[in-house]
Amino acid sequence: MLLTLLGYKRKQKNLIMSELRDATVDQMINEIVSRRGVQTDRMPPDVQRWVHLIHKHLTSDELSISFLLEQPGVSKKTAERFRMYFGQTTKSYITTLRMELALRLMREENVDAMTVAVYVGYRSRSTFLKAY
Repeated sequence: MLLTLLGYKRKQKNLIMSELRDATVDQMINEIVSRRGVQTDRMPPDVQRWVHLIHKHLTSDELSISFLLEQPGVSKKTAERFRMYFGQTTKSYITTLRMELALRLMREENVDAMTVAVYVGYRSRSTFLKAY
C-alpha cells in the first residue's frame, strides 16, 4: 500500500512538475538564491559544483548529502568547504530553500500544501510539516 501511495505521489509530482517547472519554478529558485546573496564565482570549483547540484536537484526527493557525494567533482571536503562559505550545513541550506520555494508556490501559484510538499522534495506531508 505504501509503495502504491509513493508511486501515486511521484506520478502526481511529475504531472505538477511538468506544469510548473518550466520557467516559473526555475525563476523562483533563481530569485530566492539571488536574494540570499549567493555568489559562487568567488568559491572553489568543487563548491560551485556542489551549489549548482543543490539548485538543479532542489525539488527532487533524491537530493541528499549521499546523492551529492555520488556526483563527480565533489567530496566530503566539499561539504566542509560549503559550510565554511555559507555558514550553515548543506541540509539546512536545502531545507531553507525548499521552504522558501514552498511558500512562494502556495502564495503565488495557489498550490495546496500536500502538492507543494511532494513537489519540493518531501515524500510525505508530515515530513514537510516537520521541516516547516
